[in-house]
Amino acid sequence: MENTVFDSHETAVYLHIHYDTVIKSARRGEIPHFKVGRKLLFRKDSLDEFIRRQEEGASADLLAAQP
Repeated sequence: MENTVFDSHETAVYLHIHYDTVIKSARRGEIPHFKVGRKLLFRKDSLDEFIRRQEEGASADLLAAQP
């Protein structure tokens, strides 16, 4: 298990999305995160799992759309 932890800015860079998208997605519970005080933090291994689940969902959607 990897112990790398990203802040919001590092997460945005890692996921290749805008910083505001990271904040909004975390507040909606869409991206796994935890808080220390007011700071949002993101574990790299949790983000990698999140990405894997997103990829699996996209693949399932593509297969379901085929006739």
